[in-house]
Amino acid sequence: MHTEILSKYSLWYIFPLLLFSALISWYLYRKDEKLIDLEKGKIYTMLVVRFLYVFFIGLFLLSIVLRYVRLKIEKPIIIIAHDNSQSVKLAFNRKTFEKTGYVRQFDDFVKKIGEEYHVKTLSFGEKLGDSISYSFDEKETSFTDLFDNIEQQYINYNVGALLIASDGIYNQGINPVYRAKKLRYPIYTVALGDSSHKKDIFIKEVLSNSIAFLGDEFPLEIHFGAFGFEDNLINIRISNSGKTIINRKINITSTDFFKKLHFDLTAEQKGLQHYKVEIIPKEGEFTNTNNFKNFAIDVIDDKKKVLILANSVHPDVAAIREALKINKNLLVDFYTVDRFKKNIEDYHIVIFHQLPSFRYNLQNQFLRLTKAKIPALFVLGSQSNVQSLNDLNTGIIILKNKKEIEFSTGTFNDQFNLFETEQIKNSNFEDYPPLISPFGEYILDKKFDILLFQKIKGIKTEKPLIFLFSEDNYLSGKFGFICGEGIWRWRINDYLENGNHVYFDALVDRIVHYLSLNIKKERFIVYSKRIFNENELINFRADFYNQSFELTNKAEVLFEIINEDNKKFNYLFSRTNGSYELNTGQLPVGKFTYKAKITEAGKTFSKSGEFIVVPLNIEAVDIRANYQMLYQLAKENGGDMFLPDSLNNLLAELKNNKNIRPVSYSTKDLIDLIELKWLFFIIISLISVEWFLRKFFGSY
Repeated sequence: MHTEILSKYSLWYIFPLLLFSALISWYLYRKDEKLIDLEKGKIYTMLVVRFLYVFFIGLFLLSIVLRYVRLKIEKPIIIIAHDNSQSVKLAFNRKTFEKTGYVRQFDDFVKKIGEEYHVKTLSFGEKLGDSISYSFDEKETSFTDLFDNIEQQYINYNVGALLIASDGIYNQGINPVYRAKKLRYPIYTVALGDSSHKKDIFIKEVLSNSIAFLGDEFPLEIHFGAFGFEDNLINIRISNSGKTIINRKINITSTDFFKKLHFDLTAEQKGLQHYKVEIIPKEGEFTNTNNFKNFAIDVIDDKKKVLILANSVHPDVAAIREALKINKNLLVDFYTVDRFKKNIEDYHIVIFHQLPSFRYNLQNQFLRLTKAKIPALFVLGSQSNVQSLNDLNTGIIILKNKKEIEFSTGTFNDQFNLFETEQIKNSNFEDYPPLISPFGEYILDKKFDILLFQKIKGIKTEKPLIFLFSEDNYLSGKFGFICGEGIWRWRINDYLENGNHVYFDALVDRIVHYLSLNIKKERFIVYSKRIFNENELINFRADFYNQSFELTNKAEVLFEIINEDNKKFNYLFSRTNGSYELNTGQLPVGKFTYKAKITEAGKTFSKSGEFIVVPLNIEAVDIRANYQMLYQLAKENGGDMFLPDSLNNLLAELKNNKNIRPVSYSTKDLIDLIELKWLFFIIISLISVEWFLRKFFGSY
């Protein structure tokens, strides 16, 4: 460290300051009559003391700043990351190399690196650890999280190299070779595991829906393979809650065998259903841990009743009924107004065809419908009474002076996002036959989203042809509109062009499905996933509304989880931003139910539900070490790959890498002279010494 003196004035002013301090000290002491009899040595002592503190005080006037410059040498950082996933453990269990010997060897290697470099250690798998772990119990492997963390944490540090000990097997995140290109230092890899083929049978993947409706079939696809079992029969078994539902024997026809099987299963029981796909183990397999996969299906019993209420019999009604037949969860009734004697409140959604009309104004039915908050779809046409429609206060007003109509086709609105429209986009609505639409100016509430605009005589307009509520209207329900009759021609056109009614049926089904979604506003709501992997944290969120439906979290939410053995676990939600949240941590594999309860103003609200935790064995699917990836990862980043028995060679490689070297940098601290406390005390001391000497020698 060295010190520099700075000033906003020239340091040459110090010499006049010295002269000034000497002169003023001499002047004050030269004719002091009280010191005439005092020895000159004593007078000179007091004169020097005064000279010093006057000089020091004068230095303050020069605004002198001291700059301390420190030189610091920083060793290069060697980051060592070790794979802690279960796939590495499989290699140890099969004695590819003996575990305890490797652990001792690798720890010694880390210590040797620490003698010359600054070492940072990490473990990685499904999560990151701040030190090396040899438990090998993590159920997933992600290199992406590792690289993201290193890149953020060591962005301005002197990182010499990154060392990764792994089997190269990853099942989360992007390709490590691609992700590592952002790093700016060499990567060295230590290849663990065994890269040779092993005699084994495995299930690679099981694909299924997460939701199915009671009584419906749902698809299941199984991807499985075998190595070294040519000309063997294997038995694939599918079970639901322990009950076998499918047994299938498959002949292995080659040494390196892979196949995809498709099944259609029936959802026979509602609620969360736990399924297991397994291949009965064969003698000689490397491991049996990859012979099974678990998955769960949430089976919903959610049949909805749909009422089509029409002014009169019309081919549009037949087209809508046929389109809705594809959805087995819809029960469709059709009536003309004059024949309808049932309660409109018994239905989940009502489709009004050309109602209100000039004959039926619909006021009573609509009042009951809105009171029950039942959604409705209006199909308008030549028989519609637009004025009566305006009076219903549905959110749309059509201004017209006469009973006029116009012919319009549809053009798709790319901004529509209330539901998936990819299949609907594939149908060319602009080429479909035109609909008969009410003529006039359309004024829409801002809560509507337009699916199709009207195209009249080849010109796209801002008039809506099909539009839906984009928000739940708690006061009345959701509404949708098809502003034209003649959609039966669209269904025929769909068949003529495509040989089926897929596009038209999808359009009608998705409109009805969106409108029929439950919009009931509840004061107490609990949110959670229904299916968790065993390595996931179980999170819940809850909202509670007061009587004015304002979000509040003043009261406590009690929560109880019950496992399959009827053992209960009690929790308390924490409050956050007007809501509630709870993290129970990880739970063991199994099926759970829960009960949530909150009390406000003496009234108790409760919610119950269920969820399932399924086992995760993804690390056992691919048991062959990926040395090719490890080699490519190292070579493309200026490093090399080493085996566990050549760690000393890796250490020598680090020492020989001239780019891995210490860096030096200087730090500069500026201190104003007036901030030096020790100088302040020196000045006070000098003044005190002069005062004491003058007092002692009788000058005062």
